[in-house]
Amino acid sequence: MPIVQRILAAERRASRVASDSGRARRVRCLAEDSARSGACLEGLSALRDSVRRLARAEDSLHLEVGRLASGCPESGWRRRTEYLAWEASRDSVCPSVRNEACGRILASLASVAWIPDWAKPGPKAIGSPGATAPANRLPRSLAVLDRAIDDPGQVPGRDTLVARSAFLLDRAGFVDSASLRFERLLERFPSSAWTSSAHLYLGRSAGSTKVRMDHLRAAREDSLLAPAALSTQIDLLDSTGHSLDAADSLVALLRLRPVLADSQTLARLAAFARGSMDPDAFQARLAARSPPWADTLYLLQAGLELRSNRFDRALKMLAAFQVRFPGSSLSATARQLLATARRRDPGGMAPGPK
Repeated sequence: MPIVQRILAAERRASRVASDSGRARRVRCLAEDSARSGACLEGLSALRDSVRRLARAEDSLHLEVGRLASGCPESGWRRRTEYLAWEASRDSVCPSVRNEACGRILASLASVAWIPDWAKPGPKAIGSPGATAPANRLPRSLAVLDRAIDDPGQVPGRDTLVARSAFLLDRAGFVDSASLRFERLLERFPSSAWTSSAHLYLGRSAGSTKVRMDHLRAAREDSLLAPAALSTQIDLLDSTGHSLDAADSLVALLRLRPVLADSQTLARLAAFARGSMDPDAFQARLAARSPPWADTLYLLQAGLELRSNRFDRALKMLAAFQVRFPGSSLSATARQLLATARRRDPGGMAPGPK
């Protein structure tokens, strides 16, 4: 979960930067004369596509952590007022589901309908906050979405409504129904921008390892969802005993998101590597990539050997650290760990030259 939360935070930051940039550029465009303003605004289309893509990625990642928002009164209150505002807009703007603006409103309703109806936070709050969304809100929202999805006419963004309804079902606890919706999306809208989100969701769902891996590989084709797909793939490979494949997937994740290479994540990588091959052999696999955290991983691997009372191997690894990583900032730590290993070695290996 921490990895997914950090990936989500990164996507949110990128989305905010892109949105802020777009708003600033739009203001500048509107300040131009009429002839140039239209061309300037048209030039923002690529940025709008980028923001929408980031929003889709955030929706997919938010399923992993979004339920936490239901426990926060401040967030719940904001979502409640947002829902009521969208509902009012639906009543006034949605005479027909074949209206493009109506589709956007319905999709927005689905994104917030599952949030509990907390009372307004603060000293003037009346009554105790509820623990779940009002009982009629979820089925009512789904019914509206389904009418739009099944409408025989040309409904703009029908694939988006299918995806939003699947997210809504998941957040309401109907995981199997959500999976069926995403499978339906892949069948009916194979070219949809939401297919990567569908593959990621199905890769996280119950099913055979092979089917889940196929979905996760497909999700990895989307550069924004690749880190989340790799994170799920790592957990799946770990749970099925494929330590080396899990290690390789984690290395791939760290190559995509170097900021995730903290001590906790590298300790997990060291554990995967130890369960699959000799530490030096695993380091040799990394050599071609030259990751900046290779020295930290090597020390963690040596520490695992030391804690497992494999003193000969730990001593050899620590003694070779300076040669293997001559410019490392961890040289002093390696020397301290080497001294500790020598003191603990029951074989009484003589200290090396100073």
